[in-house]
Amino acid sequence: MSKTLAQKVDWLFDTRRTAQGRQFTYGQVQRATGNRITASYVWKLRTGAMSNPGLCALEALANFFQVPLDYFAEGGEYLESSLSVIKSPADEKVAREDALQLVNDHVSSLPDDKLRAVVEVVEYFRTHEAATA
Repeated sequence: MSKTLAQKVDWLFDTRRTAQGRQFTYGQVQRATGNRITASYVWKLRTGAMSNPGLCALEALANFFQVPLDYFAEGGEYLESSLSVIKSPADEKVAREDALQLVNDHVSSLPDDKLRAVVEVVEYFRTHEAATA
């Protein structure tokens, strides 16, 4: 069952934290987005009082929480496993293992053209990382 927009926004507040480990305030979101979305609007989205926001509001939230805009689409919560916050080297190792498991779980069911796209993305990042190292 798909999550509601309110559940997705709440998940972002629960998982994306300040450097001190606290949840962001609605005011912090408002200020960081250059007032593109107000604190009260964020509250309405998080509580479900507003369930049909404009594209500008969703873009502001996506940019603030550093998630793809697709996360807010119907069924976009599948991205949550790959959006987990990495906080320490130990968490980075867990995130790497989670990413590998995600690929292993789904790669066999991908059609050939999608599998080629995955390989191209991995190859791009591998060569980009080698060029910047």
